[in-house]
Formats: sequence, C-alpha cells, structure tokens
Amino acid sequence: MSYDSEDDTREHIRQVALRLNTVTVELRDRGNFHDASKLGPNEKPIFDEVTPKLKGLVYGSDEYKASLKDLGPALEHHYANNSHHPEFYSDGIAGMDLLDLIEMYCDWAAATLRTKDGDMAEGIEINIKRFGIDGPLAEILRNTWSRHGGFCGYQNYFLDDGKEDADGTWTTETDIGTGQTFRRQPKPNQPIEPPKPYYAIA
Repeated sequence: MSYDSEDDTREHIRQVALRLNTVTVELRDRGNFHDASKLGPNEKPIFDEVTPKLKGLVYGSDEYKASLKDLGPALEHHYANNSHHPEFYSDGIAGMDLLDLIEMYCDWAAATLRTKDGDMAEGIEINIKRFGIDGPLAEILRNTWSRHGGFCGYQNYFLDDGKEDADGTWTTETDIGTGQTFRRQPKPNQPIEPPKPYYAIA
C-alpha cells in the first residue's frame, strides 16, 4: 500500500496552528499590560510633566533627545521593567526574543502618532542607528513596514492579471481557497478603534 501523506500533513498543520495560537495569546496579554508601569508612582508623575513637551517635537531631534533626559529616573525604571525595550537587556537588541521584537515594533508604530510629523519609516531608520541594528534584522524591520505598515489593517483589491503596481508598494498574493489574485497594501499608520461588539453594529 502506498503512503498517503494527508494525515501527517494535517497533523503538522494542527501542531503549527496550536503554537501560533499560543503566540497569539501571549501577544494579546502583552498588549493588555503594555506600559502598565507608566501608571505607577515611579513613572506617572514625571511622564505627566514631560509627555506634553514630547508631543510637539520631532522624533530623534536634538530637542526630543533633550526632553528624554528630563524623564530621568522614570525612564530608567520603565526600561528596567519592560522587555520590549532593548535597554531592558544588558546586551541590548541581541537579548530580545521574537515576541519582544513584535511588541517593540508595535510600540514604535503607536508612538509615531504621539510626535510631531511622526513618520514610521523614518523612525525605523533612526532606531536602527540608535540601537545598532544591522544585517537581516534591519531588513526584517524595513520589510515589515513595507508589507504590513503599522499593523493597522490592509486595503485589498482583486486583480485579473496579478501584476504588481509599478511603484512596488503593493504585495501581490493569491487566495488559496478561490485561486483569485489580489493586491494588498497596508492602511496608513493611524489610530485604530477597537471593533464594535456584533450586537452594537447597526
């Protein structure tokens, strides 16, 4: 009797799906508790004073860096208690794991909304230099921005020919179920409203 790979393949798919589900739960928990230390007594009073100043400054500018110094002990406490910052680890970015990196990336995207003329693409380049990121990881960060933006969702357009736009800003993919080709482009990096419960949708 010849070997039929279907059962083994389906079991492999199941095992991968279960692991991705574990990652999803971990990321959800990280989102729920992200920056919680900023609400505590070691950080909140100082952030109350300095954050309004940061909103009017361009990220990475000399003025922005100077204002960060005003955060002093609050920032030190924050870095020491939040692993999505490279400063949490003695060896910086090299000490992080994949989930730290995903939370860090989402933090960068959301923080872009809080500064003057926030530009995520430029912010990535600033942070690549700031944290000494090079090689494949630097390219992965750039690729993530190109393909997924700030994780604000996507604009999808179905195609007949499957050709990519001339400017290269679209990712061309094929729907596995229907075989239909579509182009995907990240939505602009903007504030995201949580979805309404199904019973609240008119």
